[in-house]
Amino acid sequence: MKVKETIAFIGEADKTCSNLIQKLAAESYPLVLVTKEGNHFEDLSRQILNHIPDADIETISCAHEGCWEADIIVFDNLNFDPGFSEKIKEVANQKILVYFLNKENQSSILMEEIKSFRQLLPNTEWVEVIFDPVSEEMHITGADEATVIIENIFNQAGYTTSLLKAIA
Repeated sequence: MKVKETIAFIGEADKTCSNLIQKLAAESYPLVLVTKEGNHFEDLSRQILNHIPDADIETISCAHEGCWEADIIVFDNLNFDPGFSEKIKEVANQKILVYFLNKENQSSILMEEIKSFRQLLPNTEWVEVIFDPVSEEMHITGADEATVIIENIFNQAGYTTSLLKAIA
């Protein structure tokens, strides 16, 4: 049996990622939730463990450690701080990094921030996910092999997915 990838979530635990985290925990994925003081991840972790006592879920406050443990790093907020990339640069190397967009948050300023952030972490496989809340479909684009891995994970979690043309 194949060992499942460890997935780290970094950010604010919005509704989309909270649902994804719950579904991945139910599918026995090892999860690392990188939290900040007052972050929703701690509450979410307790809630999951109440319903799935054997869930492999850990909440930590150190982004460097959380990214080191992970095979896949998911950003669930869009705060692409260059200082943050320095914290995770050595441990994010050659990993899959996933970020979520929706139709409302695709401003030119945000897209420039994403481009700059991606340039700071050049040896990673980037995957962009656009979530459609109406159809609950995940539209996935990015590095070819990485998109297939993410598509398989999201399908196992019960989401409908579609692959889009690769991002530059």
